[in-house]
Amino acid sequence: MTVTTTGCYSDGKSWDSETSASAELKATVHAEKSVYLTILAAAGKGTKGKAKKDLKNTVFFFSQNAFPCSDCKDYFIEQSRSRNFIFLCTDDQGNYAKDWGLTAPPVPQAIFLRGGNTFFPGKVTSTVTTKAPAPGAGVNSRWVSTTSTVTTMNAINPASCTRPAGFPDCPPFPT
Repeated sequence: MTVTTTGCYSDGKSWDSETSASAELKATVHAEKSVYLTILAAAGKGTKGKAKKDLKNTVFFFSQNAFPCSDCKDYFIEQSRSRNFIFLCTDDQGNYAKDWGLTAPPVPQAIFLRGGNTFFPGKVTSTVTTKAPAPGAGVNSRWVSTTSTVTTMNAINPASCTRPAGFPDCPPFPT
């Protein structure tokens, strides 16, 4: 199985420097890291490690046929402490959604990373109240209400995906 990633970055006005990479499962450098390092070199790294420009409000966008694996998840969450990332996952090759605590989520799915935090616009939490007879009660006896919280995942529409609060401006997802 091959993970294929396409990536680019935005300064809030347009997407730039589209590049792509692919990696086999268990590759030493995963596709998303390879694309990120290539884009990072083009976007901001100058000579001797000094940045060409401030990348704090730059948004890095990756579209791939898999969710990032646990190693890449940890890497990009750490990177998101000083940078902003969007992953558009079009499939779950490698079954990596479980590494994000998701069970068979519908795709496409987006993951926003900022400040070490993750946000899933497809995640919907709702409250459900059910009524049932009280335990051990006979016919025509009292009913008990139970309230529970249910979290589900909906596939997102990449063209109209909502950014989380505080996330820098960026154009609609590239297609």
